[in-house]
Amino acid sequence: MKKLLHFLVLPLTMICLSACESPIPDIVGEYDFKVSGYVTQNDAQVVVLPNEAGELQVIHLTDNTFLLTFNTTDGCAYTTEATVEGNQLELNPFERVITISYKTQVSNILGIPIETIQTEQYNTEVYASGTIYGETIHINLQYSGKEFIGSKQIIGDNILMVANKK
Repeated sequence: MKKLLHFLVLPLTMICLSACESPIPDIVGEYDFKVSGYVTQNDAQVVVLPNEAGELQVIHLTDNTFLLTFNTTDGCAYTTEATVEGNQLELNPFERVITISYKTQVSNILGIPIETIQTEQYNTEVYASGTIYGETIHINLQYSGKEFIGSKQIIGDNILMVANKK
């Protein structure tokens, strides 16, 4: 009788332990996303990032690992893997190109100030983590980039991506 009880208790304990773990949220699917924020250029000038939008596709890989593919409306695409623990999302660092534009003022040959718009591209390392709220994901992004042509650098940690499930 004790052996029979032991064989029943052990499987029931295992079922309870697996059922008591926090389940991984169902984040698989397609999302629309928008990104906004700002970066600091060369530790001095604050530059507001252009609003970015696109689609995010989330695919389940294994256990708590997912593949995230971002397709922006301007034709860029980038991917990374992420792990999910509870409602927290941790993205692997990835690289992408960031384009920024800002106004500058120079003087012409007569000394008259002329306003111009500078546009620059940066090869940027992105670090990110997020929180899952049902069918919405908030991802906090951190950028660290170096200009393709030139020696300027950008950094930013006040960048937010909001993704809503379709």
